[in-house]
Amino acid sequence: MLTQLFFSPLAPEEVVATLRASTLPPNADSWRDGFAVSLAQPFQGTIAADSFQLTRLEDNKPVRRTSPRPVAGYISAVASNRAGSQIVLSLRPAFMDILTNGVAWGLALFFLSIILVREWPDFRLGGLLYLLLPACFTALSYYRLRNEAKAYKQLFGPLLKLAEQA
Repeated sequence: MLTQLFFSPLAPEEVVATLRASTLPPNADSWRDGFAVSLAQPFQGTIAADSFQLTRLEDNKPVRRTSPRPVAGYISAVASNRAGSQIVLSLRPAFMDILTNGVAWGLALFFLSIILVREWPDFRLGGLLYLLLPACFTALSYYRLRNEAKAYKQLFGPLLKLAEQA
């Protein structure tokens, strides 16, 4: 899971109102509006008083879809004397990424253990090449998740006047 913490000068109620104005309801698909993504409403999902679950709509597809990973967020008031709100965004990897990584690591460790048992006295480091494929799968999953977080940040940034916190 990738979590980012942001600060917005807007009050929590203003953040919720801004998100509601720029978000389509979850089942807003119809054949009439399926071919374009409005820049005023680039998200689809649900918004509560202090949390939200959104998916960004892709406009580079022939038909609008919600294929990117959903982002969960929590909104709270800033604890210090400053006005504003604190927003926590959380992205989870897709189920298929987790499954692919698990299978790849399991197979690699299985084959490596067979090599270790059969060739222990003469074991060479070449057997460790079995770990290269699952390491690549894991790096690719993280890279895709990080790029998705950047895409959400680019959409949320101007909308909510976000500043990243350490």
